[in-house]
This record gives sequence, C-alpha cells and structure tokens, in this order.
Amino acid sequence: EKVGKRINSKDVQDTLKKLTQAGFTGDNIMIAGHSLGGVMAQNYANKNTDTIKGQILMGSVLLRSNHQINDDGTTHFDYEIPTLTLGGTKDGLMRVSRLAEAYWHSQVNIEDSQANMFPIYALEGTSHMSYLTGDAPKAVAKRDLVADLDDETARKSFGGAVVEFLNQVVAADFSQEIKNDSKNVLKGLLEGIEERLDVLGRHERAHPV
Repeated sequence: EKVGKRINSKDVQDTLKKLTQAGFTGDNIMIAGHSLGGVMAQNYANKNTDTIKGQILMGSVLLRSNHQINDDGTTHFDYEIPTLTLGGTKDGLMRVSRLAEAYWHSQVNIEDSQANMFPIYALEGTSHMSYLTGDAPKAVAKRDLVADLDDETARKSFGGAVVEFLNQVVAADFSQEIKNDSKNVLKGLLEGIEERLDVLGRHERAHPV
C-alpha cells in the first residue's frame, strides 16, 4: 500500500478473505502498524483476539488506556495480543520519552505473568521513517528528525527483532526476552523515571514521565 494510506478494519478483513481464497489455511495471523496506523492496529487487534495472534508497532506504542497498576505496584496490561514495539531515539513524531515510559511499564515494572509479552526494541539513531522504504508523507518529513543510523542497518536490526518475536508468538513461548539493547539506549530516561517516582511517590506509577 502507498505510504500514508490509512487502513481500516474492512481493509484487514478483506485482506484476510483474499488470503483464504488464495488457499491460506493457517491461523498465525499477525498485524503491524506504523505511527497512527499503530493506534488503529492495536484497536483492531484488541477487538479481534480470536483472529490476531501477534502485533508489531513501529513509531507507535500501546496506549496508556491498555494498562493499569496493580495493588502491589506492578503494571498489568488489559491487552491479550503479544506486541513488539519498535522505536528510535531520533523519531520526531513519537517522543523517545514516551518510548521509555512504555519500556518501563512493559519490561521493568511488568507483572510476572506478562513478562516478555510486550517487548520494546529501541534503536539508537533511528527516525520515524527508519522502518520504511519510499518517500515520507509531507507531514512526517516536516516533523521527523534526521536519522544517524543508515536505513539498511536499521532495517536489518529491526527485522531481526521481528523474526525473533514472531517465532515466540508462533511457539506461544515468551520465557525469554528478545535480544535487544533497549535498556542502555533508554538508560538516561529510565533513570529519570525512577528519580521522578522517588520524589513524587510510587502512586505516580501509572504515568511516570
């Protein structure tokens, strides 16, 4: 599809119908969304948990409304679809601080029963368009930052994370964290989150940034 074209639920259903008509009989259906498309994808996936097995978000994160804080202070996601989030430090549209907040909830503060189900893969020097080929839509080009990492290297790195995550989804095995350096990439921001929590009190865990 053309970069920037918005896909609705009917588009997804039509695509699945065409796959079936073409002879596809599998049930490992994954969905991916970039930027605003990530919001659309996660809403569709959450309403179609019988169909969608896994999800990949690029330049987008799971909405704050999809998680809550347990009585013991850990984070619980009211979300059934395992989701890999890809993000970069030079994204001019999705703040890296928002990515760090998502990482803190899904990998630092997550309750034990949901460990590794919502991994964050943060890559240093990548922008809002580092996942894609083609020209950026004008609105994106105007606001995005210039990537430090070349596109080929970025896509190879992101692609490796996607393959590892999809293997976990198909096997329904999230016992291991996917290989990533997100903790170091987001280190300064994560330290800031912990400092804020120490100052304001742990009741601020819902939105610590």
